[in-house]
Amino acid sequence: MPLVRRWNTGDSSYCWLVVPLALLLAWQRRDLLPKVITPSTGSAYVVLLLTGIFFFMGKASAVDALVFVSMWLCFVALVLFIYGWRSMKAFFFPLLVLAFAVPPPLFINRILTFKLRLISSDISVRIMQFIDIPVFREGNVIDLGLIQLHVVDACSGLRYVFPTVLLGILMGCWFNTRTWQRILVLLSTVPTAIFTNALRIAIVGYLARNVSVETAENFFHDASGIVIYLLSIGLMAACSLLLNLVGGRKPEQRANSRPGYYGNPVGRSLHIFIMACVLSLYFAGNMYLHSALFVPERVSFDNFIKSFSIKLKP
Repeated sequence: MPLVRRWNTGDSSYCWLVVPLALLLAWQRRDLLPKVITPSTGSAYVVLLLTGIFFFMGKASAVDALVFVSMWLCFVALVLFIYGWRSMKAFFFPLLVLAFAVPPPLFINRILTFKLRLISSDISVRIMQFIDIPVFREGNVIDLGLIQLHVVDACSGLRYVFPTVLLGILMGCWFNTRTWQRILVLLSTVPTAIFTNALRIAIVGYLARNVSVETAENFFHDASGIVIYLLSIGLMAACSLLLNLVGGRKPEQRANSRPGYYGNPVGRSLHIFIMACVLSLYFAGNMYLHSALFVPERVSFDNFIKSFSIKLKP
């Protein structure tokens, strides 16, 4: 499955934790469901239509990210069919967390990687200059005199950015109750991820210059990733706590009784059955279009060179 293959890559390995976290968050916020639940069938069918549009656009353009978005929209449609818009107060954060199960397109990863390499290199050089280490930077190459550090793609910090943003959303949901506090926590995630990654590179440079290259390499490959991410968690927790001290914490209003449904339960079951049938039609249409594709026979490049050389003979 393409989604599972993307989850197995280094930059998207955090996605394995997204689904359990979304389920846990939905269970914790079940008390926020309204007392009377009214399904929003009209909006759910619109989202179901968007699901098909994104699905076939992704298949036609070979952009897996659009197909992954259509999978997320299926869950949004299911929530609307069962609980409706009035229940989005309870399901907003679980659905937002679940959206992180969709890895960004590869071309966006490449653009972000290139930008983050330069930003992390620049900040790490400034940190080393602040502690009186003579250093020179040219692009993503950090020259320490006797040794050069090359900030490659794996050192860009991209694999820290998305998990840190996810961490900021979870901390804002669990520890902060005011909207402006949650927004500030979320806005602080990207600078925190970039700064901690630059600090990681600066520590490697310090160890390489003042201790030994072997120590720097061992730290970089063995402990730096865990230490730096723990530092990110500590900084995010401190930011969330500071905002609570400054702005206070208001208790969330929770329902005193169990939520009840409005309408005929058979009607809801019928809409969910129709949704399953529509998704089956999407899948069947994709299989039909895939079977109708014409795949030309590929000729070995060695045969091409041989035939081309024969034509040049007198």
